[in-house]
Amino acid sequence: MDLAATRSGTVFVSDTFNNQSPHIQAFTSTGGFLLRWGAPGIGDGQFLSPGAIAVGPSGTVYVGDYVRNRIQKFGPDGTFRGQWGAPGSGAGQFAAPWGIATDDRGRVYVVDYGNNRIQKFGPEGDFLGQWGSFGSRNGQFLAPSFIATDSNGHVYVADSGNSRIQKFDSSGRYLDQWDSPGAGAGAPDYPLGVATDPKGNVYVVGTNSIQKYNARGRLLTRWGEFGKGKGQFRNPQGIATDSSGNVYVGDSGNDRIQKFHDAGAPYPDPDTAPLKVLSPASTFPRKGRG
Repeated sequence: MDLAATRSGTVFVSDTFNNQSPHIQAFTSTGGFLLRWGAPGIGDGQFLSPGAIAVGPSGTVYVGDYVRNRIQKFGPDGTFRGQWGAPGSGAGQFAAPWGIATDDRGRVYVVDYGNNRIQKFGPEGDFLGQWGSFGSRNGQFLAPSFIATDSNGHVYVADSGNSRIQKFDSSGRYLDQWDSPGAGAGAPDYPLGVATDPKGNVYVVGTNSIQKYNARGRLLTRWGEFGKGKGQFRNPQGIATDSSGNVYVGDSGNDRIQKFHDAGAPYPDPDTAPLKVLSPASTFPRKGRG
């Protein structure tokens, strides 16, 4: 499961775990159902396991199918516009494309989970470069999952197996990391989602919680706990923001999306400050669950 949001607040959801009918759904920012597309299969506009999803600056929707090892490109109305990718470890090939993001220039960044690398493409799928390898050193990955960009040209990768977030420039040059194994409060454990907001803050999906950091990796606030009430989660996966600072979280174990307002003022001390629980602005279920 993954989420993507446009600047105006249209939310696209990949219903990865719907084995009978894997598909993409679109909602308004308040949860109003807009449209749905996709069907089981390997043809154009069909999916086996649609996981990664991102929206480009022109409204183009990119969907990664991690079983089919390809990226499909759609219009905002679900119209099929193209595809690329095949199984393998060469340029433009994938071993489970797990996360996907776009930048302000329309370039597409794909987390190549099984190959422990990031691949970079043009808007039409032309290969531009790659970085990463297996390991725990700077710039290496162990089971990377999700990815996000910001308006300053930075790329953030949820390096899940290493329990950290790594930060790069748009060419793949390593810049920073935080929450490595053994970190204190706020460590994302096995992060399964990363997003940025218009202010440059970074949101990370942790174990039944969300953490908000500044661009330098300082914990600002965190919220959530296990459960099915408002503001609680069961195995959350995927996160997105819109231009108004709203935060959308894929609460996969509860079959719903939760929407939160901007988290507000930072903690003075992330390790000792009390938990700040945010009240969700709205909660809406995924439709068409089979």
